[in-house]
Amino acid sequence: MVRPVLIFPAGMPRSLAYLERALADGQRVIGSSSLGHDPARVRYPEWAHLPYITADDFDEALRRVISEFDIGGIFTPNPVVWDYLNRCIAQAFPGVALVNTSPVVSEVAPYHKALQFGATVLADPLPVATDGPVKSSLSALEIASLFRHAESIPGMCDHEKIRALCELFRHAPTGDVVEIGSWWGKSAFVLARLATCYGVGNLLCVDPWSNQHLLQKDEKGLVDRVPVNADEALTHTFTHNSLSMFFRLRDGDRAMTEPPLSIPRTGHWRGCCIVCCL
Repeated sequence: MVRPVLIFPAGMPRSLAYLERALADGQRVIGSSSLGHDPARVRYPEWAHLPYITADDFDEALRRVISEFDIGGIFTPNPVVWDYLNRCIAQAFPGVALVNTSPVVSEVAPYHKALQFGATVLADPLPVATDGPVKSSLSALEIASLFRHAESIPGMCDHEKIRALCELFRHAPTGDVVEIGSWWGKSAFVLARLATCYGVGNLLCVDPWSNQHLLQKDEKGLVDRVPVNADEALTHTFTHNSLSMFFRLRDGDRAMTEPPLSIPRTGHWRGCCIVCCL
């Protein structure tokens, strides 16, 4: 039987995220805090109070909690608590292990990954067969920023696609960008950001965002069994993540703002530059 995990401090965002995963997996957890009244307490099935880590009786209080609940692991997103326990846990609290890596390392890891991606794009550009003018590339930091935000959006636009788009937009002529199939808006964000940075043009996203149109009628029904919600994709994710979710349509010198897929008959788009189906 897996021994319980102590979460301390229990009210930090990463603690609450770990709590949800642990409970979903059937893992017994005990929340703990040094606050006299911690609002997070009501979210935990079991609770234990601990003094602040700087208190002289912290070690002894932690030993009592470990013994009372038969603690086998400790999760702590607090860098000071983690560093202290990482240095002394084997000797001071034998039989107990830290269940997470350094919070500092885990916090900055996504940013290091993004910076590495930006450096890779610049160091090894993809060859593009074109004889037109080539625009100067974005900086490694700008590419990293684009990558970091894109990673926070659900979608199927993988790293190689983002890398390819970063290079393609350097060669793209002026014109509007059309994406067929936008879904959650991950690739839409990348396209909109690159089109803005390189002065290419507007982005038009075409997607029914309809549960009825999600049906693929595949032979074994594997695709249609996946629980997805088109309304949620549009209203809760796409409209919050893809920069401008109300597209600018030009009718002469008059600019109009219209909801997605609502293109007035009097409006027109400039010559299409890129059509993406990602």
